[in-house]
Amino acid sequence: MVECWTARWSASLLVVCLSTGTATVHLALLACGVGQGDEVIVQSFTFCASIHPITYLGAKPVFVDSEPETWNMDPALLEQAILDRKEKTGKYPKAIVPVALYGMPYQIDRIMAIADKYGIPVVEDAAEGMGCRFNGQVLGTFGKFGVLSFNGNKMITTSGGGALICHNMEDSNTIMWYATQARDAYPYYEHTAIGYNYRMSNVCAGIGRGQMTVLNAHIAHHKHVQELYKELLKDVEGIMLHEQPTDPRYDSNFWLCAATIDPDIRIQGQENAYKEVIKTAVGGAAGVIKAVDSATTDCQPNKNVEALRVFMLQKNVECRPVWKPMRKLEEKRRMEAEKEARSLIPLNPNYEMWIFNSRNIGWDCDQIWHLMLEENKLIERFAEQSDYQEAALRFMQMTKSMCRHFVEDEHYNYFDDMYSPEYAIDDLIDLFAGLDKDGKLPVETKEYLEKAWQEIKDTECFQNYGLLRKGIFEP
Repeated sequence: MVECWTARWSASLLVVCLSTGTATVHLALLACGVGQGDEVIVQSFTFCASIHPITYLGAKPVFVDSEPETWNMDPALLEQAILDRKEKTGKYPKAIVPVALYGMPYQIDRIMAIADKYGIPVVEDAAEGMGCRFNGQVLGTFGKFGVLSFNGNKMITTSGGGALICHNMEDSNTIMWYATQARDAYPYYEHTAIGYNYRMSNVCAGIGRGQMTVLNAHIAHHKHVQELYKELLKDVEGIMLHEQPTDPRYDSNFWLCAATIDPDIRIQGQENAYKEVIKTAVGGAAGVIKAVDSATTDCQPNKNVEALRVFMLQKNVECRPVWKPMRKLEEKRRMEAEKEARSLIPLNPNYEMWIFNSRNIGWDCDQIWHLMLEENKLIERFAEQSDYQEAALRFMQMTKSMCRHFVEDEHYNYFDDMYSPEYAIDDLIDLFAGLDKDGKLPVETKEYLEKAWQEIKDTECFQNYGLLRKGIFEP
């Protein structure tokens, strides 16, 4: 497959074929030296696969918004972000990741000029932009690395896969080394670095070789579809088709045709938008998306967008909303982290991973219940040794984890009246109530329990599901 690619576009480039497009972003950032505590500038308006590999490496994404013409990274805001991070952290970000959103070329000339000015490598995320060109040059060949995706819905597919475009043999060998478990050249198994099993299989590569022969035809078809939408929507008020700039240097593959809808446009059935919780797959196969208990979030498309999706689905046409700006998800995580930092009950990773693990959900959730009873014995021993504060902390931590996973992992589908894990919590409530009644519980420990219990009462689990029938220190 590598030979097919280089023969078609550039024999001077080297291409490493990997298992997914996400894997290529991961290894490209790794090869750029991104690690724990570093920062990576990335386009906010993108799919999460552009962002997740940054966090895999323990780095922090710095989001840059888009300019209105291509919907891609705004070069002016990019430079502002670079200078801002240098001023605040004393160092430049380790990499820049522009994204060819929906197959639209980014302003790579300006982005590369800024990157070169500050000596920051560019990882082009051209996963959606295979075959796109800027000024005649293929996207993915400008930066230090170029990312391609061969996922099932991309311009060509290997069923699942990706490729990383490299400019020299050293980078190519490094990427392949990491992708094959990072084994060193000894006659025995020696590994001096953490490696990954990211290789593309020979079967997928064989499919890809065949797909390369139809790439140009696929691109031509997508351009034809874009022209059809342009003609059909030209007289429809309030619908704005996303088109490439008039600058002839831009050559989009139009991987997906995108449009915006005026907020005032009303769609048939709009009054029912977001009224029902989705129970089937939307934009993903059943079983690979997590069920939710609410139809709304703090950042969602307008109701007319959702109404249009539903209307078109009834016509057997799939429409999807555009990506959610990743900075919105980051803001949500930050708010949750700040809330956790203020919490009187720090999460106990042992409880999170050991007790309230999806593997422990069996018939009647009895495995979770038994593990909680074992932990109860440890908490009781702390109390017997007069280490009341440690006992109280563990009690609250286990209760908090139970409440979190009861909702987030849908444990409420499994809790049973006979073996319900909340009865393990009831036993601990009785333990501390008894200690208080006997005058053994220190005042500061009781005060902590009362304040922490109020935090428990504010959880969705407590308020919406009626869990924890007993109250602490209540008659």
